[in-house]
Amino acid sequence: MFDVYRINVETGELTLVAENPGNITKWLTDHEGYLRVAKAVDGNNTNILYREKENQPFQNIMAISYKETFIPLLFTHDNQ
Repeated sequence: MFDVYRINVETGELTLVAENPGNITKWLTDHEGYLRVAKAVDGNNTNILYREKENQPFQNIMAISYKETFIPLLFTHDNQ
């Protein structure tokens, strides 16, 4: 899986935003471009990870059984 980088389009400078420990299958940014949600898959189960601000660690907010499907799509217009 992929790590997340932010690129400065003027200079080409890359900044690591989040390193994938190997189990993240989806990343989601808010409308400002800040990385705030990750979908982690461990075997049969899925966990949705969230952080309020990009400088905070991800916290597990939802565990999903292999019998269910949940895919976060976007933030509301106010990034909540």
